[in-house]
Amino acid sequence: MVLLIIAFLASFSATFLQAFLAVDAKQEVEYRVISPFTGQDHHTLAVVVDDKSYPLIRSSVSQLVHVGTAPASSRDDGYYYAKIKDNVIVEEEYMRRFTGIVDTTTPYQFYNRSRDYWDITPLPQVLDPLSAIHRIESELHVSGEIATIHVMGNQTEIDYMHTNVLEDYQLKTDMVYIRGNDIQTFKDVEFELGGRSSRRNPKVSYNFKIAKGGNTLHGYRRFKLRSLYNDPSNIREALAYGAIESAGLASSHFSYARVFINNQTAGFFGLIENFKNPWYRNEFGNGSKKEYSQGTAYQGNGGSGYFGSVPKKHMSDLSYYPDNITAYSDGQYKIKEDPSEGKTNYQHLMELTKFISEAPTETDDAVRQWEEHLDMDSVLRSMALEVLLGYSDGYSTSAENYFVYQEAADSKRFIYMPWDLDLTFGDTRVKLSDLLTGDYRDFPGMVVRPLTSQFLRVDEFRERFDTLLKVLTEKLVNLHVMGPFIDDTVAMVREDVEWDNSLARLSRFNSSSNHKPSPNDIVPWPLDRETMYDRLFVRDKLNITFDKAVTGPTGSISLCGVKEILSVFT
Repeated sequence: MVLLIIAFLASFSATFLQAFLAVDAKQEVEYRVISPFTGQDHHTLAVVVDDKSYPLIRSSVSQLVHVGTAPASSRDDGYYYAKIKDNVIVEEEYMRRFTGIVDTTTPYQFYNRSRDYWDITPLPQVLDPLSAIHRIESELHVSGEIATIHVMGNQTEIDYMHTNVLEDYQLKTDMVYIRGNDIQTFKDVEFELGGRSSRRNPKVSYNFKIAKGGNTLHGYRRFKLRSLYNDPSNIREALAYGAIESAGLASSHFSYARVFINNQTAGFFGLIENFKNPWYRNEFGNGSKKEYSQGTAYQGNGGSGYFGSVPKKHMSDLSYYPDNITAYSDGQYKIKEDPSEGKTNYQHLMELTKFISEAPTETDDAVRQWEEHLDMDSVLRSMALEVLLGYSDGYSTSAENYFVYQEAADSKRFIYMPWDLDLTFGDTRVKLSDLLTGDYRDFPGMVVRPLTSQFLRVDEFRERFDTLLKVLTEKLVNLHVMGPFIDDTVAMVREDVEWDNSLARLSRFNSSSNHKPSPNDIVPWPLDRETMYDRLFVRDKLNITFDKAVTGPTGSISLCGVKEILSVFT
């Protein structure tokens, strides 16, 4: 009995102390909020606690950030942020906040967002990472969190960049990165538009590079901000990069960011790493600059020239041009990263394509020879995912959007890496019916492209490929496995997608000047003219909603709902 009384008193004392501290954390709480309000609003941001407003001040780091102290709430109705003018609330958040205060400090909360953190059901790790992968531990992409990026630069230069979108134009900016309790500032950041054809979209993508010699952003210096413009669901790339990671391939990871440029709101973006230094040593060498020997990275860039009345001269399909090294520099390939030592040229790529064209398929040592030139796990897994994700802009379909990376400066062995994963899960430039035959031999380009057609002639590789397709279908690419990840991600991004859809776009490009396919245009097989036309010029007019893009049906021949396509695949 005595012990029970003592335990009760101890429990009561602890509860009382916690309650006292919570209330008497009227010792002051530091409230931190990010708000896109600009100085033109002529309002002050405040935190409202127990029906009393406490003005916040703008941070000197970024005008988006507002900070200040106020007591903790002594009641159970939480706190919220509001705009005030002459001490009168003129606008307030639609919800009340009941969590977030840790050690008398809030994280950097975003105005009018109901949550700071989300629990996202992870995709399973179906296959072990490739043996070559030795990726650094990094907190760049934290599940369930959305970053804020504020870019600050010369407005005249920024306007020029958004007006002359087809021009390669870089400017130097300052940048602030904010996520959770993490806030970092960077000077002299190179900032530019990203992508190629996507530059013609009303919402453009961006690249940025942090200057050498300073801090990195969680170990990385070069990044892409993906506009997600062509995907009304905003989740396809998150799902595709998640699948790539689940399959153990070398690739960027993915997270979301809200982006602001000076006083302008750019919107909601995907953040990925760029395959540029120091990415390779971070991915394959545990980040060691001294001990890691970097090879040459070649990017499959499509074809030389553009769609039109003249066919492309060369495609980046890994065809061999006998004794003609200049043919590799016709624009279909790019050298994206130089080796640590030795010459930078297309010699190693030419030797790889020569091997592919002459590769043994029936000899006893065929597998060994293939493995000497290619990490075949990277090839087989990537091609299996092209089929299962319905990747309509990868190696098989478009002969582009991939990297072949030389394992070391003096190595003849390459690792295959997928890239640019927006045209997946039912977003397509190829007829959907061609992607959904259920037989990989009918998948556009699979039995035609030099690399895939050759390895499929090797019995062991074909058997491993069949097994991979089965394993990845059963354990990853189906609605049962991916559904919880999709639902959690949809819940997390919904408010930001609605916000993004309400924004004016920064690009000043006249999209009506976009070239529309004509009867004289050559659209290379297996791309489909009607599907491409729908994607470029019809789909926007359908006003496909966020929910329709997730679940379907959409009414578009170039876009299925994500869940809709998963149910068909499986």
